[in-house]
Amino acid sequence: MVHGPHGENWVLTNAHAVDYATNIQLKKRWDKRRWDAKVLAIGRDPDIALLTVEDPGFWEGAAFATFGELPSARDSVTVVGFPLGGDTISATAGIVSRIEVVPYSFSSRALLALQIDAAINPGNSGGPVLNDRGECVGLAFQAIVPSEAQSVGYVVPTPVIFHFLDDIKTNGTFTGFPSLGVQTQRMEADALQQAYKVPVGQGGVLVRKVYPVGSAAGQLQEGDVLQRFDGTEIAPDGTVPFRTSERISMTHIITMKFVGENATLDVLRNGEPAQLNVTMKPPSPLVPFHLEGEDPPYLIVGGLLFDVLSVPYLFSEYGQDYPTKAPVGLLEQLRFGVKNTSDEQVVVLNRVLSSDATTGYEDFSNIQSDNVQLLRFQGKPVVSLAQLAAAVADAAKDEFMTFGMDQDEVIVLESSVVPNGTAEVLQAHAIPSPMSRDLLESLGAQPPVQAADKAAAP
Repeated sequence: MVHGPHGENWVLTNAHAVDYATNIQLKKRWDKRRWDAKVLAIGRDPDIALLTVEDPGFWEGAAFATFGELPSARDSVTVVGFPLGGDTISATAGIVSRIEVVPYSFSSRALLALQIDAAINPGNSGGPVLNDRGECVGLAFQAIVPSEAQSVGYVVPTPVIFHFLDDIKTNGTFTGFPSLGVQTQRMEADALQQAYKVPVGQGGVLVRKVYPVGSAAGQLQEGDVLQRFDGTEIAPDGTVPFRTSERISMTHIITMKFVGENATLDVLRNGEPAQLNVTMKPPSPLVPFHLEGEDPPYLIVGGLLFDVLSVPYLFSEYGQDYPTKAPVGLLEQLRFGVKNTSDEQVVVLNRVLSSDATTGYEDFSNIQSDNVQLLRFQGKPVVSLAQLAAAVADAAKDEFMTFGMDQDEVIVLESSVVPNGTAEVLQAHAIPSPMSRDLLESLGAQPPVQAADKAAAP
């Protein structure tokens, strides 16, 4: 429980504890009642959610947390929560092992985190981590499984929490942690520095790729040597000064900016110094790690069920081991794919549902085939599911609809048979619409009335 900037009564927890929840209830340790709560904001990047309870009775006798400073290595901490193994509150003690930038498992964003050796188990999520003075220095949020390491847990630290809260205070909602939108390489080799004309004694990292829709697009160039970010010197190993005598990944100072803020970049370009100004944007990956609370998009064409590649899609179709079970082509897009336009997506063939239009194409599915990515329709590149939906509507007058798949395979449907095939599939599988609501809206069509809407009608 924390106070907002104007005295608001809030509850902080992890985003993964409430994401896609339809009903959230809170229970105080000393109280037998459950209280209905609602989400005020959710940040999937830092794995933080902000809740409140409108009933004032919930806040009676509440003890609100006070935040402490970022601890140092070997400082003592206590993790409080309700992990597996019992129903009562649990407290585990340990020390801070490391303070560094690590990937957050819920978002894959690299942000500042505390590594501690106190036990963090399922059920600890969102629980406070306290210092010796009883001040909250972070939220427990993830751990390395015991089969891989012993007593390695991670904490969302106060700088990340404050960034989340300040973002909401300033913008009224969570806008995200920004990214520079570049791929860089360390320059620790003397020969590499000489090749790019870096003066002796100076640092910097080599810009290997500039993402077309990233913050630095149109400013940084491949081959630039990025030497300073907002005046902070970047070492050849990609680190920057941190506190008094520490160093940390330069990612930290980039992500601590706010979306919409300006940043100054000092670079060497062909050996000549230059200063650039960029406006910070959130990352826009080709394969999103989350659906941001929205329903999954889909399009059905005569029984061909098309979807958009995302991490939730991979997890749903291939399970927790999707990094080893999903087709290599999809994993390559996940790891290395870059957007060329803001609306670009990877469209995949999820299933072939049986109909008169799809007879003979039963082997095309994400389970039985590796060639599931749709590359072309009617000979033209497919850049998004919305573009495909519009193109399919325009192709109704053509004799055939031709879908160019990965590995140069082709699916051809008779256009005249597609409408009946789609209707047949919708009826057989009790699907209310041939496409998701977002696609219907993009085409200007009326979304189907849901059961809840009917019940609310007079």
